[in-house]
This record gives sequence, structure tokens and C-alpha cells, in this order.
Amino acid sequence: MSENVENAVKVAEVIPLFSCGCCIQSFYFTWPNCLGCITIGDILCFDINLKMCKIAENPAHCCTFIQGSLKLNMPATCMKCMTQFCCIDCRVGIPCDQDIPNIWTILGLTFCYKNEFVCKCCR
Repeated sequence: MSENVENAVKVAEVIPLFSCGCCIQSFYFTWPNCLGCITIGDILCFDINLKMCKIAENPAHCCTFIQGSLKLNMPATCMKCMTQFCCIDCRVGIPCDQDIPNIWTILGLTFCYKNEFVCKCCR
């Protein structure tokens, strides 16, 4: 996956709203990281890395307006993509892994997490 995956939103920081196996839509309320948008992922042989309007990690800079790359690589996975736009986080992974687990959620109520039956609300 992209070399800047450490900038991606961690799955433990999101609140799943809707999910269907390998596709998860969540809320992301961590302040001030929820400002702006970021897309990181691999789709077949394309490596995508994009940041817009994010607070800069370097203290000498205020924020990153636009920074990104699109590279052509040897495929490592079918699809693994994470996108955060303000307080909405969407991720897709085929196959599922630790960053994009197998999860089934309807209106914030999670029924299945990592192939185990659970009944959790908003976590």
C-alpha cells in the first residue's frame, strides 16, 4: 500500500455507521485531524496518495493545500482504499485485513466484526 499509510485514519478511531463486509462508511470526529480530506490506497496496479486542506505535520508550515501522487506499481492486492472527507470515513478492502476488517453494521449497530457475532452500538 502507499508509503504514507501512517497518515491514514486508523480503524479504531472511526465509528461505523454502515458496512457490508469489505466496505465501511463511518464517522470520524478526531479534532483537528478530521479537517480536510485524504485518500490513500491501491486499486489493482495504481497507488493513490492524496491530501487536501490538512493541518501540516511540519511545525514550520500551517497546512497542506494539495499534495498527492498516482503511481503505477505491480499489484499487491485487488483493492485497498481509505478516504476521509471531513467527518466521513469510507474504506474498501478486497480482501479484508486489519485496516479494513470484515464488519456488518446498520445505522451504527454492529452485528458482525472480524467474522464473530457481536452486538455493539456505535463502536
